[in-house]
Amino acid sequence: MTAQGQSHEEIETARREIDALRAERNVRLQQRDNALFGYLAAAAALGGVAFGQSAHAEVLLIVPILAPAVTAIVAQHHSVIGRREAFIAIHLMPYLAQRGAAAPSKTGTRRHARSEVRVRTLAHLVALLTPALLGLAMNLRLVRGATWAFACACTVVTAGILWSSHRQRMHSIAEIDAAPTPAR
Repeated sequence: MTAQGQSHEEIETARREIDALRAERNVRLQQRDNALFGYLAAAAALGGVAFGQSAHAEVLLIVPILAPAVTAIVAQHHSVIGRREAFIAIHLMPYLAQRGAAAPSKTGTRRHARSEVRVRTLAHLVALLTPALLGLAMNLRLVRGATWAFACACTVVTAGILWSSHRQRMHSIAEIDAAPTPAR
């Protein structure tokens, strides 16, 4: 194989890698959304049980206990998405630019990345913490109970996971911004 043929093959491999990483991002976004919707559906169903004819508000304590697990799933997807995007921006795009090759068409822009992460973090705070806080508030009469204390601790852990995820995504964006921009 000639050097030019090998170079063309390497360029095509880099393009396919970018396409595959972007496809994985889209799947991860769907999985993240499914986890969020499942959590909110469970919270709504538990609310229906809690406020139904039998009125057992303590059932709502399950919501803050579920929150850290769902938040960890959401954070994991964000972490992997951020690392994949950084790999594309820091390694693959410059590789293609150095060889004068066009990259696959972009599906998004980095121009508003920081504000998008802030808005997404705020939305996740509301979606994940509001049901948990409502579950705790509806059971204030159980404040001295071990279950309420555990549910409260789970809510604090949820907030911590969200904050850590936010900081990690902002770090990924800073890493991408600090990378040399490939010449066009």
